[in-house]
Amino acid sequence: MPEGSALPRRKEALLRSLARKSVRDSRARFVAEGPRVVEEALASRWKVTDLVAAPSAAQDVRRWEAEGRLAGVPVHRVDERAFRRVAESVHPQGVLAVVERPDVGLPRTPAAAAVLVLDRVQDPGNAGTLLRTLLATGGRTAVALAGTVDLFNPKVVRSSAGSLFHLDVAVHVAADAALAWLEEHAIPLVALDPSGEPLFAGDWCAPAASALAVGNEGAGLDPRLLGRAARRLAIPMEGGVESLNAAVAGSLALYELRRRRELGGAPADGAPASGAQGGRRDPPGAPRRRPNREGAVG
Repeated sequence: MPEGSALPRRKEALLRSLARKSVRDSRARFVAEGPRVVEEALASRWKVTDLVAAPSAAQDVRRWEAEGRLAGVPVHRVDERAFRRVAESVHPQGVLAVVERPDVGLPRTPAAAAVLVLDRVQDPGNAGTLLRTLLATGGRTAVALAGTVDLFNPKVVRSSAGSLFHLDVAVHVAADAALAWLEEHAIPLVALDPSGEPLFAGDWCAPAASALAVGNEGAGLDPRLLGRAARRLAIPMEGGVESLNAAVAGSLALYELRRRRELGGAPADGAPASGAQGGRRDPPGAPRRRPNREGAVG
């Protein structure tokens, strides 16, 4: 396709329709937008089926072609006006890719690393940031329970900064199915909960494979998850702050769990250390620190 032309109407209609979850599900396709996100998609095992580029992204496209990353990928070079018609972001960055969605069921053999469980997390920016932090802290699997924002929502994909493409993801998973899967693979569950022990207290260690559950920004975690958690953790709050959003709270917990994994292994049976089900661990006389009111996820 010549530089500066428009997309065929059929292709443009498809791209615009992928903004809807129903179409993403039926087509098993979604859109990744922006040079960094597209580059991560091209570097992953996921299949890119189309690439659309405006002149402002010409340098990136030429580099990807020289590196052989676009072999077999149809490249549609369009003018800036045509690109803006199909871009979802407010400030388009000149390139987007259509990506084939992989299997979205629970993996049969989870990677021996941290698992993130998202329970009705509805803000796409929070969800994408948590995926990014999961990968940064050594995690490899994200499980989105029913009611969680679609992980292939364009805003989630952008907020993940391409981390999505390097994770195993399962979506629309029932809470009971997720709990059964964790039990089957002997992965203990850690839950953010305002009644739990302070996140940074104690000298317990986390196992190499553990799951962190982050709940709905307002309602917190499903009681079934809390009831099955091996450990409940609360983020201490001071200075009159009542809550943190899910991205901040979950990221703090993911990094703290990584630090505790590096301290050494957990008990052989995966059981928590004494007092793991909650209660304060502050030394006598220490000032009381208020946990996040909303399940430690805000």
